Amino acid sequence: ATAMMNDYIESVLNGSGGSSGIEKVVLIAKSNLLGFYADLGFQVTQPSAIVHGQDRWYDLEMDISKHAARTIVRSLPEEDETWFVKTEQFCKPFPVVKPHLEAHRAWVAD
Repeated sequence: ATAMMNDYIESVLNGSGGSSGIEKVVLIAKSNLLGFYADLGFQVTQPSAIVHGQDRWYDLEMDISKHAARTIVRSLPEEDETWFVKTEQFCKPFPVVKPHLEAHRAWVAD
């Protein structure tokens, strides 16, 4: 779903080079999807006046002018790219490991 929405947003952004007149992308969503759309760059504007079923719907919008230069999050590498992802499992609880991870992050940043 994220890749599909990113493709759609990218097509709107690429097609809105000033001549299309597109200023906003507007949609409605149920409350359980608000976080998903917010992560994509949408803002919840208000509860929607649209009624369908028993659940409340919300109006969302994305201002194209504010997001024209945003980075699209990708879930797969391009054909000419390779990605390396390292995962680790810790044998101690996170609160015990967290200070060491923070110290490592500070060391890497220096």
